[in-house]
Parts: sequence; C-alpha cells; structure tokens
Amino acid sequence: MRRHPRNKLLPESLRAELALQQALTRAGIQDFETRDDVGSRRRSQLRRFARLGITKPARRITKLTACASERGCENVGTCPAACHVASRIERGRLVVRIWERLQDCEGDLWLITIVNDAWRQDEGELYGCNPATLLKWLDRRLDRLGGIKSNLKGVAGVDVSVNEREGECFWQPHLHLLAAGVDKSKLKEALSLKTSCQTHKPVMFKPVQRSELATSVGYVLKRTVEKRVAYLDEEGRQRQRSVKVPSDAVAEHDSWLLRQAVTERFRVIGMRLSRRPLVDPTSFRQIVKVRRKPYSLPFWLRDDEEDDF
Repeated sequence: MRRHPRNKLLPESLRAELALQQALTRAGIQDFETRDDVGSRRRSQLRRFARLGITKPARRITKLTACASERGCENVGTCPAACHVASRIERGRLVVRIWERLQDCEGDLWLITIVNDAWRQDEGELYGCNPATLLKWLDRRLDRLGGIKSNLKGVAGVDVSVNEREGECFWQPHLHLLAAGVDKSKLKEALSLKTSCQTHKPVMFKPVQRSELATSVGYVLKRTVEKRVAYLDEEGRQRQRSVKVPSDAVAEHDSWLLRQAVTERFRVIGMRLSRRPLVDPTSFRQIVKVRRKPYSLPFWLRDDEEDDF
C-alpha cells in the first residue's frame, strides 16, 4: 500500500532560523554569527555578570537569565540590546531589509567612520555615553546638506571600542554611517571635524562595492566590542592594531547595552523599512515525504535539546 506524504510542523525557532539563513545567503553574507556562537557568548556573558556581581538593572538581568537561547526570543522588542539572541535576530532582519533598499541606489556608496575626542569616556564610565546624543549630533550635521539631504539614504550606528594610547585606556564612542545618494564632497563638508592631536583622521571614508553592501550594513550594526592599541609605524605615522578585549571591559560593554533597546543604537536614514518578519508565520507547514531514512535538518539548524520535530 502506497504511503502518503505527511505534514510535520518544525519548531518555530528553527523555521525562523532557516528563513534567516536563506535571506542572509541571498544578500551575500556567508559568515553571519551562528546560533552556536550566540549560545556560547550568552553563557560567557552570564558567567561574567555573576563573577563581577553585576545585578542591575535587575529586571533585564532576569530577562537574560530566563532567555532560552536555543529556542530564540518570543519577542525581540522586549529584550535589551545585551541579549545576544534578540540582537542577532533583529540585526539579521535589518541587514536584509536595508540591503534590499540600498542595492538599487544610484551613485557611490560610502562607509564613513566618525571619531570625536569629545565623546570619549573613562574606563568604568561607559554608562555616560548616550547613543541618542550621538545620533542627534549626526542629524544636526546632516542638516548642513540642506535640500539634498532628502536624497540621502543609508544607516548609521553607534559603536564603542576600548582604546589604548600611550599607556592610557579609555572608551572611544564613534559613529559608522553607510551612505548613498549624496556626493562624497558634500558629505565631507557636512561631517567635517577639526583634526586633533589625538585623532589623526576623525572622519574616514571608505568606498563600498555593491558586492560588499550587505557585509558593510552588518558592520555598521555589529554587536561585538574591540580593543585598539595605538602605535607609530616605521615612518612615524599613527596606526592602530586590534588586540583581545579584557573580560572586565566586555562585561562593562554588555552592562551598557542592558540599558538600551535592541535597535536603540541604530538609525535608518531616508528609507522606510518593512516590519514584516523574514519568515511568514502562517506558511510554516512543511511537507515531508516518509522515506527509508527519517527527515533531518541541516546541521546548523539542529537543536540537541528539542528532538520532537
């Protein structure tokens, strides 16, 4: 007797994960952080908080502790930016949506980094950096574009790094801006900063190829923190090299993110993005034919703690 195909409903987190992987692959991103990466970082994060006695804000710490990373977040809107799971889901959605809107923009694409010495914070005082303040500063600078500001499309993100210069360590907030639709000369004029003796190039422009667009969007929205050590090369020019971030600094960075919503550090400019999720929850049913071997998920979607799919 012939056996008929039977329906199987995949767990929701795995369906969403499959949709995210497919969308990111379509955008050309092959190395976006995985669920395993997120699970490992989350466990390390909670261990650091416990070791250093970080218990506030208590409600958000409780939210992180209760989050089951293997099954994803029920609602990323209720999670703080420190949640690795919610951050990955929302940044993945934004990367895909922004890439969809920017890939058809005419003209050059620029990845701009803005470093202002006035934004720096001492170690242990990163809480003094308010992302909203930096984004408002950017808005005022872009207002200098005048009427052509309406042509600008892009995305901005607030980032921080641990910088070491002449033996002194401090937090250096900075802005990343991926911009299209406005000439480089106009952007340079609007964003110009006085060159200080501390920062050799306070505003840096890097051209972005269309093939690198999605990766550049991901860079603007990145979640990880870096440490940079300044030095002089053989010709006397100021350079920086990246080194491992101390555990205490990672904990301070995560504690700073605890006080923010997932997308609070980001600003989409000149575009309206669809709030539609990357996967339609009404079309999750998957037809699986019963063969000699049982159906199995790709290895990056397997969930060791949930085998009832």
